Amino acid sequence: MSLIDPLLAPQMPLASVINSIIYPPIHVALSLSEWSIALEALECAITLNISEYDIILEIGGNTVPSKGETFRVNATLIDLDDSPITGDTATHLIKTYNPSGTLIDTKTTPSEIGSGDWSQDFTLPNDGPKGVWVVSWAVTMGGTVGIERLPFWVSDP
Repeated sequence: MSLIDPLLAPQMPLASVINSIIYPPIHVALSLSEWSIALEALECAITLNISEYDIILEIGGNTVPSKGETFRVNATLIDLDDSPITGDTATHLIKTYNPSGTLIDTKTTPSEIGSGDWSQDFTLPNDGPKGVWVVSWAVTMGGTVGIERLPFWVSDP
């Protein structure tokens, strides 16, 4: 098994990164377009997050939002000592991307719903495509930027 230099991984083509990791065989029957969507989700899931804190993302409520629906993204922010990141100590940049990678919406003022817990609502366009969308949540604190990406499926209503 070859190892990937973590500083070079973001610059490597996705195929090189995937080929550098050994997975047990998985047999799935997908169409070409479904494989394309799955690879885009995998590319978003392979991220390098070196920072002084962690960002944990999840889709709240309905875990499979539909076109035209409002959904909530929940984030838990903790530092290396497992202490919550609260209040005005961080700035946020939260974006949603459709399956083709087009930026659909940007938010900067999430709600703090608990100690270190944040949420942001997004409304999907009625005419948006179904498939794997991505939410990206970037946090800047003390000059350090951490980014977490969460792929999620959007269905027809």
